[in-house]
Amino acid sequence: MPSIEDFTAPLWTGTREIFVPKEKVTELSSGWYKSTYNLPHKGSVGAWRNGRLHAHDMGDHWAVHLDRVDPQMHSMGHLIADAPLLLFLWSGFLNSMLMAKEGLESSIGLIPGTNYCLTRMDKLRLVGGLALVFVGTWVIIDPDLELVTFLFLIPIMIIILGSMMVFDGVAGREGGRISKAAGGLALVGFGSIGILVEELVLLLLLLFLMFWTLASGIYLLLLREEKMDHLRDRVAPIVLGGLSLGLGVFMLLDIDSAVYMLLRVIGLLGIVAGSMQVLYGSCAWNRSKA
Repeated sequence: MPSIEDFTAPLWTGTREIFVPKEKVTELSSGWYKSTYNLPHKGSVGAWRNGRLHAHDMGDHWAVHLDRVDPQMHSMGHLIADAPLLLFLWSGFLNSMLMAKEGLESSIGLIPGTNYCLTRMDKLRLVGGLALVFVGTWVIIDPDLELVTFLFLIPIMIIILGSMMVFDGVAGREGGRISKAAGGLALVGFGSIGILVEELVLLLLLLFLMFWTLASGIYLLLLREEKMDHLRDRVAPIVLGGLSLGLGVFMLLDIDSAVYMLLRVIGLLGIVAGSMQVLYGSCAWNRSKA
């Protein structure tokens, strides 16, 4: 029986994505590893990588595409080339809405002859969702107070992440664990400095976002994908690259506006997440009164 790699030749000649039934291929070889972080993919229950090959587990088949850069070889290059900030935000937003819709359709039905939802969700979803919507709206309307909280919480989160890495590293003795503990200590130190010098965290975050968007814009504008099957696949990188470059220049020229834009994006994500919880909670509330 052939392996999944035997079906990937079209990807190297311009096909954007192929679909391979699992029944026609062997299990994934040892060269594949589970991918933890991915752009959302409709219907995917997991993802695996092997070099530039990126396979999404769709249940009964594999959806395979070719990344421009191998993340294991060049992690930052992969972020720039395959996951520009704008694409990351847009894809995440659309897919979160889609997954919420599918979740409602699959886990919540309607009682025949009524408008009440069948669900076991309790009222905490409604309360928590309303709180998220309130906070998100507050951030969008008046982000000044949220800026202070943001500058304080980010270093705290970095310290917590670093501490977890240290404890995980101390638990083992092999070299990989030791390097992980060292990396955790570095994060703890960076987070501690961030608490003392709040502007440092914000500055470094903005510098990272500027570099990400500018580099993505330049890369995509210089990219030539004549081999792609469809015109849209050749035009999309140009459009996305132009928007990314414009966003990067905007962040570079107007840092204050960039900060507030970042906070408002966070607020918008909070509103979306909260609205989904309110929807679930409302169904539970209606069902309890049925």
